[in-house]
Amino acid sequence: MESKIKKLTKLSLDIIRTYGLSYYLHVAIEELENQKLDLLRGGDAESRQRNKEVTKSNAEKLKKKLSKKLTKVYLVKGDLSKELDLKKIVKFCKRKLKYFDCLINNASLFENDKLENFTIDSWGKHLRTNLRAPAYLSKNFAKNIRGKNNNIINIIDQRVFKLTPFFFFYTKSKVGLFTLTKTNAFSLPPKIKGNGIAPGPN
Repeated sequence: MESKIKKLTKLSLDIIRTYGLSYYLHVAIEELENQKLDLLRGGDAESRQRNKEVTKSNAEKLKKKLSKKLTKVYLVKGDLSKELDLKKIVKFCKRKLKYFDCLINNASLFENDKLENFTIDSWGKHLRTNLRAPAYLSKNFAKNIRGKNNNIINIIDQRVFKLTPFFFFYTKSKVGLFTLTKTNAFSLPPKIKGNGIAPGPN
């Protein structure tokens, strides 16, 4: 699982290089790594605090690395399952950036539940984090663009195409994100290109 975290982090950096972004708002990688590290190290309070320290340090290191390449970087922290935090993130982006040209929906909640043991709380949080948040951020992104060279990139998952009974609501939420990506590809052009990437084992 650690290798998957590294691959997803590298993927974000590769996207930055591919699109040559002059501005990059690193909104979600802290949340992504926090969820993955919780699975690796357990969910007790001490572990969660240690995870927060690790992910904050990683985000700051990435910011320093990108800043050396004359890229302007802003860090913002938020819980994507909470509507107030989503509004805070959008407000922060508008204040720091004149306009948007690329949104990468990269963060996700990743819990290994199954049909036999899922909870209503888990159901709601997966859908809010993995599907509602990308839709909300995409809507606000579309309101703050210029020109036609704009992109929304959703990080999906190969589980969408190779279904298993594991990670029950994570998979359902990513199937929803896949559908959102496809409908965006119809509704957003010509000003915005909507694409998805589904990383996973070969």
